[in-house]
Amino acid sequence: MIRACKQYITCHGKETVWSQDQKTVKEKLEHCVQLNQVYHEAYLQVKEQSLLPDQPSLQFSENYVFGKFDTFCKRLGKIITMFNLVENYNTLFESKMEGLLLGDELEAVVKNFEEMKAAITSKTYDYLDQRNTEFDSDFEEFIKNTSALKESIAQTIEDNYKGIWETTHGVKFLNRFAKVSKKIPLKQMSDKYLRIIKYCDKEVDKVLKIFKKQKQNPPVPRNFPPLAGTL
Repeated sequence: MIRACKQYITCHGKETVWSQDQKTVKEKLEHCVQLNQVYHEAYLQVKEQSLLPDQPSLQFSENYVFGKFDTFCKRLGKIITMFNLVENYNTLFESKMEGLLLGDELEAVVKNFEEMKAAITSKTYDYLDQRNTEFDSDFEEFIKNTSALKESIAQTIEDNYKGIWETTHGVKFLNRFAKVSKKIPLKQMSDKYLRIIKYCDKEVDKVLKIFKKQKQNPPVPRNFPPLAGTL
């Protein structure tokens, strides 16, 4: 099964996981993982059945039957995780981080991520070889580095916009922050909502006070006739 999956994924050895369209390869990887799940389900169904009267059901070591295939699918899961990470970052870069990072800051982030991606996708080993532990080390390093990059991006954005939540600009940027926070761990989104609500409450109170004070004798704009200020 592992050999058949590898041939399916690599187009009988003509392609690699990185030389094909990412969406297509990801679907192939997911198909192989689903195949393993179906085999597990079929195994459990057969195991629970008694094929002969008064005879125990068949007993096989599940690890013996599926051990290598399970390990292979764990490798596929790691590659799928990489694809998802790359897709998430590409989406953020295409939207320019919803306009929250601009200029040199955005260019530095893009360059940093591309270097991380190149470091793990340019290896010469077989990425589908579940026995190759070098990939596992590279994968862990990639996850660690991309997580650190996320934290760095989040901190930069927080620092750049920390003073806007008690101003009218807070409402403008809140939706952008909400979109980015789905992929980047921005801090205390609920606190941002509360700060904006408090700001809006203060503004409403301010307007009400002015209205109550001036409703009987509203100010007349310059060059308007005195009659314009009467009720």
